Amino acid sequence: MLSRCQQGFSLVELMIALSLGLLIVAAGLSVLMSGHRVLALQVSMDELQHNANLSLGMLTRDLRHTNLNTTSMQQVNNKTKGSGIIFNAGNLPLSMTQQHQNFWTQEGYTEAATDINSDQLTIQYMPEYDRLNWNENPVTASLASNIQNPSQNPNQNPSLNLNQPLNQKQGQSNDVYLGGYNCEGEKIEFNVQVKDAQAYGRKIIVNRYFLKRDPQQHADEPEGFSLYCQSGYYAEGDREITGFKKDGGQQIIKRVDAFKVRFGVKAPNGQLRYLSINQYNALMSAEKIRSNQFYNIVSIELNLLIRASTKLGARTTEAAQRYELAGQTLTLKSNALDAPAYLRQSISQVVALRNSTGAADNE
Repeated sequence: MLSRCQQGFSLVELMIALSLGLLIVAAGLSVLMSGHRVLALQVSMDELQHNANLSLGMLTRDLRHTNLNTTSMQQVNNKTKGSGIIFNAGNLPLSMTQQHQNFWTQEGYTEAATDINSDQLTIQYMPEYDRLNWNENPVTASLASNIQNPSQNPNQNPSLNLNQPLNQKQGQSNDVYLGGYNCEGEKIEFNVQVKDAQAYGRKIIVNRYFLKRDPQQHADEPEGFSLYCQSGYYAEGDREITGFKKDGGQQIIKRVDAFKVRFGVKAPNGQLRYLSINQYNALMSAEKIRSNQFYNIVSIELNLLIRASTKLGARTTEAAQRYELAGQTLTLKSNALDAPAYLRQSISQVVALRNSTGAADNE
């Protein structure tokens, strides 16, 4: 009796082949999903690094102007008139009767994406103004306005020599003071003399940094906040800071969940330590009236909790909601529980105040 040759797979062989195929497909999907998560993580890290390097760098550059050319005798505190950090009315001219405390440096003043409110920082300074005459050739004046310090190269182009009187025959009515740009990206430019009710003279620039709810919210993301800056100006004798409004400002860093500030404080005995805004105000109480008792500020520590825009996929765990920032434990608000997980990074930057000696008079 002749035996027939079998063709095809047996049931056992078919089950083994299917199992191996499923394992290979599962391994491929696992590698694909892992690669997608790694890509999302890398994109988030790149985004956070971009905010840290560029946005924070721009912010610290502005803060280095704090206390420049003010009347505070290089002291920064909550007592001295003209102090580079504005804590109260005592840091402003006596004529400033219409200025409200909403614009002063305060702890826990603005809403944030965490259970603890964020801080507000307000600084003031007078730029190094350059004088320019717009009655000259418009092209020449435009070139001169883009030079940081034209007096350093007076021989390169005689028409740009600002050390000599300009346009003496036509008067000085069109002369302007140029002081660079404020934190909102606007040119700091004032007339030298009164003209058409426009601002004139060398002005004190005031910058206010605060957290505000982002006007553009995304339905699939947690409530977003951004760091804003609002810039204004005043001169001695003014009753208010021009340009300051409760609403407004320029967005400088997006998706900032928290913004906290601490000060590097120098004690009368020379010791240094970092204090929050409320701790500093409590230390510099009303009883301290002599300058040799003052605790002067020599640096500003910026602390930000920044969120990326790329989702990581998984839900936010309870442990992932807590972050350490400026010596405090911050917890994300409840709306972050139902949202996908996002990469968040705590960023700190210390800005030394070059225009403050931290010294007090020995009286």
